[in-house]
Amino acid sequence: MDKGKKMISFRHVGIVVENMKKSLEFYQNLLGFTIKKDTNEDTCFIEKILGKHFQSLHTVKLSFPVGDGLLELLEFIPVSNDKYLGGKVSTRGISHFALTVCDVDQFYNQLLTKKVHFISSPKKSPDGKAKVAFCLDPDGNPIELVEEIN
Repeated sequence: MDKGKKMISFRHVGIVVENMKKSLEFYQNLLGFTIKKDTNEDTCFIEKILGKHFQSLHTVKLSFPVGDGLLELLEFIPVSNDKYLGGKVSTRGISHFALTVCDVDQFYNQLLTKKVHFISSPKKSPDGKAKVAFCLDPDGNPIELVEEIN
């Protein structure tokens, strides 16, 4: 696999929080992060890529004080206690990391041939700016693969 053409950059780290207000006070006021984007996510899209149902999902993307990466805080309100395939993408703590890729469909197909487990096939985001798929590493940790669409 030609790594130079598959991975573009490290994208973000996602942390599931119990209380967004308290978390923002900590990350903004104590650590100096700044809000880049604050969104109530489309739960239909989230259900498709994670295989789990939610009443709502509030995400806040924060800029690191130095560098290009982002910190994403996620506050999930589940419909039930269902879990998807043993993963922890919606429980408190660091939930996943994301990589920007050139062609998510091609990368998805390549990883499938290597027996990598995916939660879903690639899906286009509601805003049409990205195509996303989640796979699991050998320990069941979720990795988000994102293709930016111009």
